[in-house]
Amino acid sequence: MKESIHIFEEIDKRIHELKIMEEEYRTKNNISGRLNAKTRREELQRLKNIVLEKQEI
Repeated sequence: MKESIHIFEEIDKRIHELKIMEEEYRTKNNISGRLNAKTRREELQRLKNIVLEKQEI
């Protein structure tokens, strides 16, 4: 159980980092970088949701 909590903490940390990157790219008008960060963030959020669903079963 401790391992899964640690994994979720790491995923949340990375999602937060990607949100910051996404905002920085937005302010610099770097559309490609912003979309890349947004896509990776969304993929991590989907992965986290899938893992949470599997744990509930």
